[in-house]
Amino acid sequence: MYRNILVYAENEKDASEAARYVVNQIENPKQTTVTFLYVCSVSKYLTDTCLESVKIEDTWRSSVTLFQKAEDYLDTWEISHQVIVQMGNTVQEISLLTKFQSYDLLVAYPPVQEETKTLMKNKVNCPVVFIS
Repeated sequence: MYRNILVYAENEKDASEAARYVVNQIENPKQTTVTFLYVCSVSKYLTDTCLESVKIEDTWRSSVTLFQKAEDYLDTWEISHQVIVQMGNTVQEISLLTKFQSYDLLVAYPPVQEETKTLMKNKVNCPVVFIS
């Protein structure tokens, strides 16, 4: 049923939980690709305590390993996966990604506010599942 799944998570624990959820939803692991997405919010980096480039560089570097446990879990099921790191507004970045790439399902497992959930449901071009 699901062959191309987008997983949005903000931390390692949520990514791992989302990966377990995904494994339970798919029929043929070898024909499925999971894309993990992390969005760095620009507003988090507008303080004067550190140079922009240093803060951004550190965040991008750490988010590359953010999904490692979830990726390792998918490897045990022989599920193909990739990681995308974007900077911007979360809903906008997810909306653009689903507009220009085909996904069968978006699995979101962050602490999302109700208004953000509504925005995601209205802007994303695939079914959305919020796990909490």
